[in-house]
Amino acid sequence: MQNKVKIYLDNLHEDFNSAADDYSKVILIISFCRKNYSTIKEDTFHFIKKGYRLAKKNSFTREQSTLNTYRAFYFLHYEKRKKAISLCQEILPDLLHYKSFFEYGLTVIILSQIEWSKGSFEKAFSIVNNALDDLKYKRNKSAALVQIHWILGVFYADINDVSQAYYHYSCSFKHVNKSTNIAMVAYIKIGLAGIYQKRSEYSQAIELYRNIANLSRENDMWLVESRACYELGLIKMSQRLFDEAELFISQSYRIRKKNNAIPAMLSSIIAQAEIYYEKENYTQAEKKLNLANDICNEKKLKSKKLKICQLYSKVYEAQNNFEMAFCYLKEYNVLEKEINKHQLQNKDKYYQLKYSIQKAQKDSDSQKNLNKKLKKSNEIILKQKNKLINANREKVVLLKEIHHRVKNNLQIITSLLSLQAFSIKDEKIRTFFNNSQYRINSMSLIHEMLYQSDILSEINYKDYLNKLLNKLVYTFKGFNHNIDILIDVPEMYLSIDTAIPLGLLINEIVTNSLKYAFRDDMPGVLKLNITSTEDNHYKMIICDDGPGFSNDFNYLNSNSLGMKLIFKLAKQISGNVKYENLIQGAGYIVNFIDMTPSKLNSTS
Repeated sequence: MQNKVKIYLDNLHEDFNSAADDYSKVILIISFCRKNYSTIKEDTFHFIKKGYRLAKKNSFTREQSTLNTYRAFYFLHYEKRKKAISLCQEILPDLLHYKSFFEYGLTVIILSQIEWSKGSFEKAFSIVNNALDDLKYKRNKSAALVQIHWILGVFYADINDVSQAYYHYSCSFKHVNKSTNIAMVAYIKIGLAGIYQKRSEYSQAIELYRNIANLSRENDMWLVESRACYELGLIKMSQRLFDEAELFISQSYRIRKKNNAIPAMLSSIIAQAEIYYEKENYTQAEKKLNLANDICNEKKLKSKKLKICQLYSKVYEAQNNFEMAFCYLKEYNVLEKEINKHQLQNKDKYYQLKYSIQKAQKDSDSQKNLNKKLKKSNEIILKQKNKLINANREKVVLLKEIHHRVKNNLQIITSLLSLQAFSIKDEKIRTFFNNSQYRINSMSLIHEMLYQSDILSEINYKDYLNKLLNKLVYTFKGFNHNIDILIDVPEMYLSIDTAIPLGLLINEIVTNSLKYAFRDDMPGVLKLNITSTEDNHYKMIICDDGPGFSNDFNYLNSNSLGMKLIFKLAKQISGNVKYENLIQGAGYIVNFIDMTPSKLNSTS
């Protein structure tokens, strides 16, 4: 039986050829895209390009922007992310202007998803929050709100904030109406089913996934169908119903392979390998892992490599091939980067004892007593290893989650301040709000870097300063600014106790320079230099080439909150501040101490 999309395509061919004019043809294609873009077929993309060329040729500006949304969607699917970003940024204002809310929401999803996949969580949330701000006073915006609340649900689910994820999926579902794309409804249901799954409410999740799979199959939405089958397989695996799990996972693999969805297909293969391992069919498990490993290496999908190495190690260990098991376990540990030297030593002993056991089994009867002792020692080491792994993993995950949540909370605060500032007419009061945002952002950036770093106690301050100064200059002067930023800082790692007050201090100094030294669009140079004077003691110089301080300036008599903060923050890091006029411009000299306890103890 013909699927619906093929029937639509056949009808579209006929209607397109018989259409009275180019405008009618373009409208036919847009109508088709809204219903079928998410089926991701080459024929669909072909029609999108054809419609776009007609719209461009006839200067149908609104329709051109609409079709560009679907072009961006396909660029994303084909991993042409730079093209997708460029196109989305170009069309977003036009879509809002023409009130093309369905395409506006889809464009926001594309842009924010790309940033999220890169780990730029703050930027992804910013894109979505800005979109909600832009829609605030618009009418008939339900089509956009369906999609924007859905992507917020996805993001919150990804960071395991189940309550927020459920809230946004529910909001998305409330805005669904008769005109809502059926694929969007399926994606919302996928999200809700995922929440039930996280809550271990498996009966509700299974019922919803089955409903989604049937709905997707009927409407040729292979992407959603394969996801529903895959999740059903994972649930059955968690319930140790491996035969049922195998049926669902195999179905998801066939669909994904047919449509050349490589990363998703790889997930299905890895799940198949895990099922075979649990069913003790180690030969098939190894075959699947070999296939997954080849694809992973070819496509450079490092995120999948960790699970493959872990399963390889389990499969080989189950077959008593301890050498290979150890090799993959070692590779797994290198990739994970969470195991300390003591754990690595335990793994070396673990391998040696396993090898000794194998050797002892081939020796004479006189070796049997030794075997028993080795086995006992091995059990002790395995228990110690597992405890260390679990303890270390829990600690790292917890610390990362704390930094991530702090960063998110700070971002929410800045969003609230931004919303409040938007409604304030008094320029002076609005400036206070904006300054508060810059200060909070300087702290948020530190927590973001700690969350992304493998070292959770310190951050690379050189990288931090590059990001902070560029962000401040961009915020004050725009993308095409003419301020030269010269940063001369060695590779240095500072604790959070030092990094935050120092970052706030630098934020105040640089903000003052950007406000008063480089007025309007005048060019200028901003320099920041840090040198180490002795163990954990540093000297920092920040200067600009502006007009400098007035001759009668004295911070003690100043009403500037920024200047008062500079001196108070310096005291927090056992430092002091001097300011002076240079030959040209103003300069600050800050002496400070890194407050890292380990460093202070080592020098005391």
